[in-house]
Amino acid sequence: MSLFVENAIRECCEEAGVVCPSMIPLFDYPQGIDVIDSHAYLFQSSDVSDKGSIQGMEIDARKWVPLDECIRMVFADEIKDSMTMMALLVYTHSGLPAKG
Repeated sequence: MSLFVENAIRECCEEAGVVCPSMIPLFDYPQGIDVIDSHAYLFQSSDVSDKGSIQGMEIDARKWVPLDECIRMVFADEIKDSMTMMALLVYTHSGLPAKG
């Protein structure tokens, strides 16, 4: 398992409270042109489970949102994060199955 995959698995658990034991690389890209090595790596997982309580975590709440609703939210200017928008665009055209 690559260090990038290990880091992604850990970050999902620590930052979002979800366990994703298997990750598939979705895409990577350089975040900027002003530094030598500033790649972002994004992954997809269909094997996702809830870690449990989010108390004491860096988030207030979470909910699963269907892919079609996420795309609608991008065009309604409700999702503004560029990394999320890129991930949704790539995922939508990846041929990977959309989940719930």
